[in-house]
Parts: sequence; structure tokens; C-alpha cells
Amino acid sequence: MLIRENVRVIVVISLLSLIIAITNPGIFSGKVNDVLKDVGRTLSSVTAVRAQETQPAFEAISDTGFIRAGLWKGTLWLSLKDPRTLLLGTGPETFPYEFPPYRENSLNYSSEWDFIFNKPHNYYLELLSQTGILSLAIYLLIIKRAWKSRHPYLTPSLTGLFVTNIFGWPVVATALLFWIFLSFMEVENEKN
Repeated sequence: MLIRENVRVIVVISLLSLIIAITNPGIFSGKVNDVLKDVGRTLSSVTAVRAQETQPAFEAISDTGFIRAGLWKGTLWLSLKDPRTLLLGTGPETFPYEFPPYRENSLNYSSEWDFIFNKPHNYYLELLSQTGILSLAIYLLIIKRAWKSRHPYLTPSLTGLFVTNIFGWPVVATALLFWIFLSFMEVENEKN
């Protein structure tokens, strides 16, 4: 009832908040400008190639979401190129050699246009492209088993690792934590 009585006030406050947020991005203004420039470059049909203007360092870096989207799309195409690659992958640590033919053209309009990507910046896509759908399925079964255990401390810790793998990949420290947490979870399951 309280919400129905104050609908106009809620709408006005929401619109005012939205207008303030859009017109004054504050510390995010550099990122907003970068996103708008990247979208403009992608949608542009200009065929002439020109030297880039000198820009401040914070504006010269493309939005990471824009770069990852192109990288992930190309990685999916790499993984689906033929049934053998889908099943077994291209081989461990072969991504920098196998990815270039599937690299999205949109990456040519980013600040990393001349980079050689060594990882797809998503561990699940890395597993799919390098070791195939079988290893990805095994890893997802490990995740399912970890969530089934519902351990009060280890399950949230592992979930945090699984979420970070969406935007990165395990390094030595996080891989070590992953296996230690799984072993502690098995010990706890055997006790119960």
C-alpha cells in the first residue's frame, strides 16, 4: 500500500537519480568515453586508415568488456571448428598459435589491435578450446560435486574461485587453493 501511494515520488526520484548518474559519471568518465569511442569505431564504416591521435593514457585503453567479447567469440569459433577440436581440443598451451585465424575483426579497433593473445581470459573457454569438451565436462562435474557438499566454509571459497575463472584463469596460487579446498572437502565428507 505504501508503494502505491507514493508511485509518483518514487518515479520522480528514480528518474532524477538516473539523470544525475548519466550526466555525471564521476570517476568512470574515462571508461564511459572509451566505451563510446569503441562502439563508434565498431559501427563506423570508414575504410581509410589513419595514424592515431596522441591521447592521454587513460583514454587510449579500450574497454576490457569489448576486448573480451571479441576474444570469447573467436575462442568459441576455434572450439567449434571441427568435431575433433570440440572433443579433444587443440592441445595444451596452443592458444596463441591456433587463435589468430578465428580472431574477431572488432579487436582490430581496440587498443590491443597488435597484441597476440595467449589466453582467452576465461578458464572455461580455455579448457574447451585447448583440451576439449571432455575436460570441460569433468571440471564442471567437480564444480557440481563441490556445490553438493554444502560445506559452510569451503563451498563459498570454491565458488569464489569458480567465478573468478569466468574472467581469468587459475595461477599457481589459486590452483593450489583449489586442490587444497577440494581435498579438505573430501576429508570432511569422509568424516560424515
